[in-house]
Parts: sequence; structure tokens; C-alpha cells
Amino acid sequence: MKFTSLGVLALLAVSVTSGCTPQEEAPPTDEVVSSEAPAVEEESSQDIEVDEGLFNVEVTLPAEIFEGWSEENIAANTREAGASDYTINADGSVTYIMSKAAHDEAVQEMRDGIDFRIQEAVNERPNVFKSVTYNDAVSKFEVTVDKDAYEADMGASFIGFNLGLSGTYYQMFQGVPTDDQEVVINFIDESTSEVFDSQSWPLEE
Repeated sequence: MKFTSLGVLALLAVSVTSGCTPQEEAPPTDEVVSSEAPAVEEESSQDIEVDEGLFNVEVTLPAEIFEGWSEENIAANTREAGASDYTINADGSVTYIMSKAAHDEAVQEMRDGIDFRIQEAVNERPNVFKSVTYNDAVSKFEVTVDKDAYEADMGASFIGFNLGLSGTYYQMFQGVPTDDQEVVINFIDESTSEVFDSQSWPLEE
């Protein structure tokens, strides 16, 4: 995995703040991240804009991702990410031109990054998190937990923040219009299979 790719850059913005054609939401997948079986499924104030042409894709990443970057850094990242050109916009955002194949690879790396973060959370708190699944559009997460352990561990609640931002950035990168972006995170009690808490992103101000 190329950790300097555009997809990973967008996902790194989630850490800094804890980001083709719009796609319809697909049904939840059956793959699971769990403490027993750690296999994972391949889901800001500024938007990531995507303009898909016949052979190339233009992706505009928000300025906050590039804080502290020099133009030399941006130029080097352009080559690493497989993009053919870039433009630094007046607001500090950067527009990359890349092939559809390179864009697909960047999107896959975002998904891999989300999987990695989920697995980290499960590994750190196996007594709390029993499984985490999400749908193909990365718009719905189901987090199955030991409810008593979850409620007793204040740090466990941060998984909702990370999943919400990750899903939002993924949808931005896929070109989902701002008004259509939504991430729902359901917390499920392992013992009853009931949803005892639900979060919706973006958060209302």
C-alpha cells in the first residue's frame, strides 16, 4: 500500500481532526471485523470534489489535508499517487488529475485504511467490540459490543467519531453530493441483538 496516495491522504485527514460518479447505497455486506475472526471487509468543513471525465478523474482535496506542505511535497505526492498533474487552488485545496485506474486504487486504499482502523479498535478492546460491519457505500456501520463493557469504558465511544468521519470522507472522495452524505452508526448489544444507541453523521450543529 502506498501511504502517500490520495485515498490515504483523505483518510489521514480523519486522524488530523480525531475523507467518480456518485453511487447508490448497497445492502450491508456479510463480512465482519471481530475479536475472534479478525478478517475485515473491504467506507471537514470543506468537500472533496470529484469530476469524472472519459479517461481521467479530477479529485479536489480540501486545504486542511495539506497544512504544512510545501509545493515540493505536493508535487512528489502527485507522482507517488499515480496522478498526472495537480493545481493548487486559491483556497489552499489541491486538484489532482488522475486516471480512472489510479482513482480506483486510491479508493481501495481508503477502504483498506478504514479496515485497518476498525481492526485496531477491535484488537485494543476485544472485551468491548465483538464485530464491526459496514455496507459497500460506507454509509452504515453496525458495531456489536458487550454493552456493559462498552458503557464502562469511556474511550470505547470514540469509535463512533472515527467511523463517522471515515465514512463521510469516503463518500466525499466518491463524489457523493454534500446534501446526500450520511453515515449511520448503530451500536448493537451482543446479548440481545438490539440497537441500544445510534449516531448519524454529519453531526448537526
